[in-house]
Amino acid sequence: MEILYAPLLGLTKDTVMGLPIAIEFLFVGFSILISGIWLDRRGWHEPFVSGLFIAISGVFYSWLAPNAVHFIISRGIVGLGYGLSLMASQGFVITYSDWKNKAQALAQLFAGIYAGSICGAATGGMLADWMGYRPVFLFGVFILALVIIYTIIFMRHGMIKPVNHMSYKTIPSKKGSHVFNFFFNRTILGLIFFSSLRHL
Repeated sequence: MEILYAPLLGLTKDTVMGLPIAIEFLFVGFSILISGIWLDRRGWHEPFVSGLFIAISGVFYSWLAPNAVHFIISRGIVGLGYGLSLMASQGFVITYSDWKNKAQALAQLFAGIYAGSICGAATGGMLADWMGYRPVFLFGVFILALVIIYTIIFMRHGMIKPVNHMSYKTIPSKKGSHVFNFFFNRTILGLIFFSSLRHL
């Protein structure tokens, strides 16, 4: 972004420099909501594979981006795909684990996600110093392509649409008190608090 920087909408340079990551995670938030609805109705595999394809197109677009605006848009596309795949991967774990190993399975999933995120950022930085920024995006495209191939070949037997026997008419209507109780539940408050500490 420092290489592609150009004044944008009268924003300060620091603000413009931070837009790619901000837009990326904004779209992650939107697509997580979409993915949750999607995987409940159609299974984990559709949003997961679709998210990977969207992410790979976004990373490829990042490689091609001729200026800052295109780069910001490309990161939004990556975020859209990442959010879909992130939520869908959790759906896979929940679907194929039971009460005996669900917590362990989720712990292993997030350990892998965070390890990959931390190591990926460090590795990407070292590669960028060695070969420049643009080739790193092509390397990312290659890695995502391998993930897609692995998923289609080795996880195809788990690609099953869910059978939902529950009638939506039996779900009680949501009331304001339910929302209030949810947000002031000590478990939810603890989750929000400790999740926020991670970003400090």
